[in-house]
Amino acid sequence: MAWSFSGPAHEPLTGLWLSGTCALVLFCLYRLLHRPLAQLLPGAPPLGPRPSFVIVATSLWLGIESHILWDSFTHDWGWFVHAVPALQANLLSVGSYEVRGFKVAQHGSTLVGLAAVAWTVRGWPFPLDSVRRTAWAAIFAGAAIWGAWAAVDAHGTARLFAFVTAGARAVVVLAVAAGVYLGRSMSNTSRVRV
Repeated sequence: MAWSFSGPAHEPLTGLWLSGTCALVLFCLYRLLHRPLAQLLPGAPPLGPRPSFVIVATSLWLGIESHILWDSFTHDWGWFVHAVPALQANLLSVGSYEVRGFKVAQHGSTLVGLAAVAWTVRGWPFPLDSVRRTAWAAIFAGAAIWGAWAAVDAHGTARLFAFVTAGARAVVVLAVAAGVYLGRSMSNTSRVRV
């Protein structure tokens, strides 16, 4: 029987040590992989000063606890879902699938977050040369194939979840690989001009 991180990671105390440990490992990976991944962007941004451990730990703590709090509004096991009738209410039925208030909150907040990111980066200059455009096209094509492959074995609404999660993992893996490749090839020649 497999052990799942999902339950303990969403408890206020165990979530802090479990998610905190994972987040610190991911932060270290970010520091390690920043330069290769930056090769995919025009004018690779500098790494910047190393933040203090207190700033990193506080940011991780706030992120973890606010995530757990928001999940209590947007998942059927959440305290607020059980306490607020509107979050339990069936707003729409699609076949046998019921769209409840907490699901609208969950996916609606995702859309609001994506819109905020899009609004933030809308004015950033992102002129990509042909090498980087090709790299990004290959990354997203590979992610779509990887996600579709994972979705084949899933059923019902789990199919979309399998596609998105496998595709997201593929974007990360392929972006790291492409960044490392571009970084090596550009260091052997001159940097690709935009």
